[in-house]
Order: sequence, then C-alpha cells, then structure tokens
Amino acid sequence: MTADDNRLTNRAKDSALGQAPTVPANDIRVFIAALARLGYKAESLVAAAGLGSSAMDDPDARVPCDRFGAVIGRAMQERPMKNMGVRIATETPIGAFPLLDYLVLSSNSVGEGIKQLAHYFRLVGNPCTLEVHDEEDPVRVVVWAVNNCLAVEFTVSLVVLNLGKETDGRFHPQCVTFTHSPDDVAEIERISGVRCSCGSSVERSGNESRSMAPAVSKK
Repeated sequence: MTADDNRLTNRAKDSALGQAPTVPANDIRVFIAALARLGYKAESLVAAAGLGSSAMDDPDARVPCDRFGAVIGRAMQERPMKNMGVRIATETPIGAFPLLDYLVLSSNSVGEGIKQLAHYFRLVGNPCTLEVHDEEDPVRVVVWAVNNCLAVEFTVSLVVLNLGKETDGRFHPQCVTFTHSPDDVAEIERISGVRCSCGSSVERSGNESRSMAPAVSKK
C-alpha cells in the first residue's frame, strides 16, 4: 500500500511541477497496430512515437500525450487518409483497451455500458469526455474533447461499432452529429451504418469538438 501511495504522490507532484501529461503506452500501441493494418509502416510509427522495445512490451509504461500527434503526423506524411480517426476505429478490435472493454462487456445493458465509459474515461486519462443525458428521450450521449477532432471521431466510431457487434446489430443510434466538419461524412455513414450530420446544427463551445449521439429510445 505504501509503495502504491508513493507512486500516486509522485505522479501528482510531477503534474504540479508542470511536466507533460502522460498516457498508457498501450494506447499508442493500439493506434500503431491499427495503422499498420491500414497499410502504414509500423517501424516508422514506432520511431515517431519514440517508443523503445521496453516501452512496447511494458504493460505499465506511460508516454507523453503529444506522442499521439507525432504518430498521426508521421502517418499523414507517409499517406494522407480521410477520416483517419474513424478508419483507426474500424481496425481496433474489442479488447484493445482491456479495462474499458471489460467494463462495457460485463455490463447488463448498452445504457449501463455507456455510463461505465462516461465514469472511467476520467480515470484513465482519455482525451475525450462522455456525458450521458438519460433524462431525455431519446437518450443523448455527448462526446467532447478540446482541439481534438480525431479523438472524437475515433471514440464515437469505436463505441458505435463495438456496441453494434456485441448486440448482434441490435444497437441502433438514431444519428451522430458533429460540431466540426469531418473529411467525408458519407464514408462515416457507410462505415457506422448511422445517419450523420455536422456543423451549425449543434451548439459549439469554445474550441471543444463535440459529437452528440441520440443512442437509445426509452419507449
């Protein structure tokens, strides 16, 4: 217990000193693996991330958040791709994020699973925040991040695709609405099977990129 407390205290001190925030190295490994399946060179992406062999193999390793930008930037230099966040989601298997995936898959319903995500996203350092408005009918789920459209598109797509698979296609969001303009809305609709809209139909807040997805009707 004392050793764990010390690690938590040290992490808090690092944050207080203004050191760069970090994320689990596994999160970047997931992105690199997905990009490799999309035809990008894994070796160059690993180099861009600055990950040595120890970090690639260590389940507890953490890396600065800005490494994500380096990986995506390297991939776009190699070969530009529209809707990259969505395409990465299509190549991310269930189980890639062990804790979050377990919490969702062990839930009794889609609604409970999404609420688990909304709660635990804050604990694992995810760049996105989920808000569940279940007082509305249909239920509305808001995914948002500051200056990170790719993270929003990835998160929304991964949730929709994975819940669709786990419910054998019975999960049918009514629509997904982005506050920004994705590269190719028609492609997102084709991949997700969900009607999409974007732009002025949703209130914007500062530099936040949001997606609102009415997920489940209460009726």
